[in-house]
Amino acid sequence: MGNATAALTEGQSLAKGYSDKNQAFVFKIPVYNNMPSSAVGFDKAGDTNNYLQSLAISGVTLTPAFNGATTSYSAVVSNAISSVTVSADAVSGNSGVSGTGSYSLAVGNNTIKVKCKSQSGDTRTYTININRQAASANNAGGNNNQNNNNQNNTDVNITSGKYSIGTYITGIEPGTGAADFVKNIAVSASGTVKLLTSSGSENSGKIATGNKVAVYDASGNLKKTYDIVIYGDINGDGAVNALDMIKLNRHILGKGTLTGAYLEAADANRKGDGGNALDMIIMNRHILGKSKISQN
Repeated sequence: MGNATAALTEGQSLAKGYSDKNQAFVFKIPVYNNMPSSAVGFDKAGDTNNYLQSLAISGVTLTPAFNGATTSYSAVVSNAISSVTVSADAVSGNSGVSGTGSYSLAVGNNTIKVKCKSQSGDTRTYTININRQAASANNAGGNNNQNNNNQNNTDVNITSGKYSIGTYITGIEPGTGAADFVKNIAVSASGTVKLLTSSGSENSGKIATGNKVAVYDASGNLKKTYDIVIYGDINGDGAVNALDMIKLNRHILGKGTLTGAYLEAADANRKGDGGNALDMIIMNRHILGKSKISQN
């Protein structure tokens, strides 16, 4: 509402109408079919809070960063990590948490579900997808010779003359394909890179916010991962469209929470202040073709 005094002025007008005692007032109360003969109370009793206060995996970084309102996470681990320990705490002391503890990891995707059940019986499920990388050809047969040990101890770095590499990898135009992206990444120490989706599977299609660049040494051991950000691509589909504006609008209104690479992608004006109304305007102009979001 644009009129800041509307609540006062409209309230005064409404009060005047009720102050005229010479007129009759008729209140219409709807009655529906099949209504119960007596008032219906709540079916559930007790604390309804079923949010987690913390969720963590030993030695593993979750993507996005933990937020109690976010229920889906992913992580990529090297083949050397064969098991992980999951820990979690509920916000309410009346809630129960299940699904924590130690898990063995198979090669490929592993899904772990942690549940928080409130005192009233409502359950919120947090899902973690952990992708354990396959063993390299050099190590598949258990050949851990001195040469491999030296390679494993060598730090592997990536550089690019086209993209910016920091906390996130940025400078990527929407619609960029995986093959075009990878050929512009240089790796030191005979290392290799793979482009992974947010869930950890290899991506051979279009790059999107939330994708990861996995860096491996010469023996195929995972050394580092970087999250990719395409500014304006908030929902992680590789494009800037109305769906991204809906995500940003919900974040601004407090109805949804953006974190990690997705929060960075919402900073369309590149001011470092997260997603706000100014970013919404810039995204709208980009979608309408009136201007273009800068990725550099």
